[in-house]
Amino acid sequence: MNRLCQHNQAHPCFWFLLILFLLIAGRGRAEPAVLSFEVQVRVEADKIVFRVTNLGPAAVLGENLVVEQWDEIGRVWRFAASPLWQCGTKETVFAKPLAAAEQIEIGWNKSLHKGCLKAGPGRYRVSIKDPQGSLQSLPVEFELTVVVEKVRNPESRETIYRIVNGECSLSWVLRDAESDQGVALYRPTCSLPFRDQTLLMSELLKAVVQSGMLPQAEWTLYWGRLTPSNGKCFELSQRLMLAAHQSKDWDVKRGKPKQGHENSFVRLVMEQTGIYSELKEIFQAQGLLLRVSNVEKVLILKAKDLPCYANLKSRGVGPEEKLPFDCQVWLRVQAKHRP
Repeated sequence: MNRLCQHNQAHPCFWFLLILFLLIAGRGRAEPAVLSFEVQVRVEADKIVFRVTNLGPAAVLGENLVVEQWDEIGRVWRFAASPLWQCGTKETVFAKPLAAAEQIEIGWNKSLHKGCLKAGPGRYRVSIKDPQGSLQSLPVEFELTVVVEKVRNPESRETIYRIVNGECSLSWVLRDAESDQGVALYRPTCSLPFRDQTLLMSELLKAVVQSGMLPQAEWTLYWGRLTPSNGKCFELSQRLMLAAHQSKDWDVKRGKPKQGHENSFVRLVMEQTGIYSELKEIFQAQGLLLRVSNVEKVLILKAKDLPCYANLKSRGVGPEEKLPFDCQVWLRVQAKHRP
């Protein structure tokens, strides 16, 4: 390694070691929900202007960010944090959500006019510094938020609240029909991990609650199926299968609960094992309690015939075990303190 450093001089070796250190240090950390956007930088006589635009409709910053009283340009533009992410433009960029005392340091070259950032929703503090360390730090604050789109469909008499981030689309549908009053329908098209989905869903929840279209005291969220499309391994479905495999109340040979109906078993096991705990957390943050109110149409198959079997096998599930993997779920939402 020393010879490599000497041969290539200190600068490139420094970046190699920095990247290696960040990769090692970042292992084991859960990455934030992904909100990708593009940053364009314009240099003017007395200021640097940041313009942020969407790579996906979810990430929006709005107004330009202006750093005043800049009197010299540095050489390198970087986000010096973790995790490592490779931009589409092949520049290496680092980013992470910031605690109150943290900051992203950026030095940059005026010939580099755009880059990428991967981060979760939240507030970020940015300092602009000369790479040589001779200039003052100029702090800038900006808010990264997600946009919830509201669409009214007069023909179907539906109001749709939708959030889109890249290829992930999450929607809640509210219908005008009297029979559907107090019910929100969940419609996902998303391959993000469930925890990342719930971070986006928290913005949907805020928008729907603030709309006043649902009763304050109590309403229903129709989740739908745990496996919305065939041939894919869905996280909640896998959690249900593992919970049944581990339960003393499920007969893996017969593919039935030892007592009672499979609908009742699945409803109870979802409550007792925290299958949807991340979802509960975002409702609790809004002062709402969430529980499974009803389960129907439970589907059961041998583990070897399911798309999640490779994951199940590593957790001790046998190929012939008959496990519940899908069902329709209704969730009851109640205010902690009813008006």
